[in-house]
Amino acid sequence: MSSGPATPLRTLAFGDLGTGVWGCAWGDAAPVLALGKPEPGAPLPGAHAAIAGSGPDEEWTVSGQGVELVVSPETDAATSSAVAGFDQLCRVHGTAMIDGTQREFDLPGRRSSRPDVDLRKFESFRDVSAWFAPGDGVALTSLRPRGSKGHDRDLIAASVFEPTGPVAVADPRLSTTYAADGHPTRVGLELWLDRDESEEQYPRRAAAEPLGAAAAWAQPAIELEAYFLRCLSRGEEGLGVYVLGRTR
Repeated sequence: MSSGPATPLRTLAFGDLGTGVWGCAWGDAAPVLALGKPEPGAPLPGAHAAIAGSGPDEEWTVSGQGVELVVSPETDAATSSAVAGFDQLCRVHGTAMIDGTQREFDLPGRRSSRPDVDLRKFESFRDVSAWFAPGDGVALTSLRPRGSKGHDRDLIAASVFEPTGPVAVADPRLSTTYAADGHPTRVGLELWLDRDESEEQYPRRAAAEPLGAAAAWAQPAIELEAYFLRCLSRGEEGLGVYVLGRTR
């Protein structure tokens, strides 16, 4: 990892089945972007990209070879006391070259910015996005410190988005079922909300499973995989992205 000036760790995930396009951009000083269709087969490769912007009130731009995207906020930003920064539902519109054809699209998604995360202190991370109807979604980032034997020391930040606005999460829980080859086959979220004690308490739950092949790429100090997800929460179907990273 570079020891130069800190830059925000940014995550962008988006997609829908109507257009047959999904994508994920992830990174800080040297972000990478994977963009394609949720199909079985070889992993979707990642390529270097440039991301301009990191605040919740501004449009971000993402540019790479054959890709020009603008990311606009759709909801208020949600913050967590566990990790500085924010999560936010967004719209991603622009053009990209996919399978040799220039495509134009406008897709739902989620973005986040974590200004103080030093990945050298963590051996792995998991990041989950899910979006349903407009203004409705969830997000979770889990960071595992080096030397940890289990999930009890994980640093977890989570956000729940409702049409009335973001709701703070007091107790976020993430479970992942893996296949023999190490790829996730099922993802579960249980997010206990920070509500008034006089209210009856119920967690926001979501379950997800991957669609098609993963996106995979490597940086000098980290290996990444991303999966497009079919999600279910409160009887509503949605989509999302799961990012799994391992540092060296």
